[in-house]
Order: sequence, then C-alpha cells, then structure tokens
Amino acid sequence: MSTPEEQLREAFQAHESLAPDPAAVYARVQELSRTYKWRRRGAAAAGGLVVGAGLIAGIVTVPNALHSAPAVNHQPAATAPASPSPTPSLSAAEIEQATQTYLSAGYDLNSARQLAQLWHMSGDIGDVKVKAGRMLLQGEELPVPPSVQTGDPKLDAFASAGYDYDDATELAKLWKLQSPDDAKIEGGKRLLAGQTLPIKPGSATSPADQPPTLEEKRVKAFFDAGYTASDANKLAGLWHTPGPYEAKVEGGKRLLAGQKLPIAP
Repeated sequence: MSTPEEQLREAFQAHESLAPDPAAVYARVQELSRTYKWRRRGAAAAGGLVVGAGLIAGIVTVPNALHSAPAVNHQPAATAPASPSPTPSLSAAEIEQATQTYLSAGYDLNSARQLAQLWHMSGDIGDVKVKAGRMLLQGEELPVPPSVQTGDPKLDAFASAGYDYDDATELAKLWKLQSPDDAKIEGGKRLLAGQTLPIKPGSATSPADQPPTLEEKRVKAFFDAGYTASDANKLAGLWHTPGPYEAKVEGGKRLLAGQKLPIAP
C-alpha cells in the first residue's frame, strides 16, 4: 500500500501537463481555501488528507475555471447626459411680461409665497412670479386663487384703497424700498394708521411709458447677458449685497463697463 505522500506525488505527476500558470493556481488555491474551511477542521484528525485531496481537486479544475470565468469589463460606465435646465434663460422683456401678467391677474406677494411652498421653490420670490406668469400666458391655471383678499391686513388695505402695482413701484422709489411688494406693505401699514400716501391711487405712470432709469438699464443688461434670478442670488452671496436685486444692478453695471462677472451665466 502506498503512503499518502506517494499518492500525492502520483496525482501531481498524472496532471502535470494540465498545470496552469503558478500565479493563477495560487490565487485559485487562496479562494478554495476559504471554501474548504470546514474540511480543514475535520482534517485535523485525519492527518490532513482531506484538505490535500480538496486542494488537489481544486488545482485540477483550475484550467477549466479560468477558461470559463467571465471577462471583467474595465471600461468606465457611460455617464448619463446632464439634464437640461428646467428654466430657460429669459430676456428682460419676457420676465417683465410674465411678471405683469401675474400681477394683472390679481396675484401678489402673498400668492407667490403660497406658490413657492407648493412648488418647493426657494430663493428670489420673483422667480415664482415669473414661472406663474408664464403659465398664465400659456393658458394654464395656477393652483391658488387670485389674492382678492390676501390675509395680510396691510396688503388688503393697500389694494382696497385702489392702489395697483404701478403705484407700488412709484412708492418704492419715493421711499427707497427694495421692491414694489415692500411698498405695498408699507403703504398698507400707513393707510391702516390713518395716514395719506404721497400719491393718489392709479396716478402712477406705467414703467413701460417712461424711459428706463440707469438702474433699470443695468438690470436689463444683467438679464440680456443670460443671467437669471438664481445667478443673482449667488452673486449676492459673493458680493455681500443686501439682496439679489442689488446684485442684478451691480452685475449689470459691471457688464456695461465691459467687465466679467465671477460666475458664468
């Protein structure tokens, strides 16, 4: 009867022609050794014969395993194309048209705040008005009714007295406020206190009938260059301006002077 050592030697000699590359064999043995842990435990009492036989079987099958192993694709996965921006760049005229349509339909600041919550929009509230105005121009209905009564006593008082958006624009200039919406709130506050506003309801001339101011030219230059209200928010943070409107004015000023802004449109 041959000894275990002689049996191993004969097995190796019989399969010598099938031996693969040593490095591949070693890698395969490492993998099989993990699979045969349970056999190693039992082999402790049997003098290691079970493990030896298992490893030999694994070595013999290495050529077939290497031949049938699926090829690994090292090519990088294709990158999905970036989604286009949901809001195209608009000209100053298109933004003005959308905003005026929104206001003429009876919607105001309070409506814009409600829409911002429904649409999960943050940042410049003017973006909400523009989106809503463009929907109205396309014949779509907004998910909130016009603000006949806003729920804000100051805004309601301003509208009930007969003042409109053009009046609010004029008052914002007189009071040096940031926006017409701020002028509506301030005007309503004064009316509720029994004060008289410096202009009569409906007396303000529409901005379209007046030559643009230097500030308006700068804002127009900002939008004409392809920048959006979202860009104004970013620039406001970079320049530490009081708000995005001032960033639009500053951006337009620099563009008209032939300068480049720190962010691309």
